[in-house]
Amino acid sequence: MATAIAAPLRLVCLTTNDSNAAPKTLPSIVAGRAALTVLGPDQVKLTYDTVRAYAWDAILYVDQSIAWTYRRGIDPPTVETQSRLKTGVEISLK
Repeated sequence: MATAIAAPLRLVCLTTNDSNAAPKTLPSIVAGRAALTVLGPDQVKLTYDTVRAYAWDAILYVDQSIAWTYRRGIDPPTVETQSRLKTGVEISLK
């Protein structure tokens, strides 16, 4: 079995509660830190240790966040495993 490879990640997502096609408000920023572990050629695991919400004009990971989703050392880490979708299609017309 091969050794798993791990790398630190910083992830960023823009979000808004405005349902208009062209929102009238600036989005909030959700930012998190995770460790990415390659489990094999078709699968990775993300282990998030911190996720925070920031105002649009904030400096991520530096300024005070407007909300916590979960905090390092207090909440248990969230683990997400992702598998690559198969792109080949097998058709049997028996």
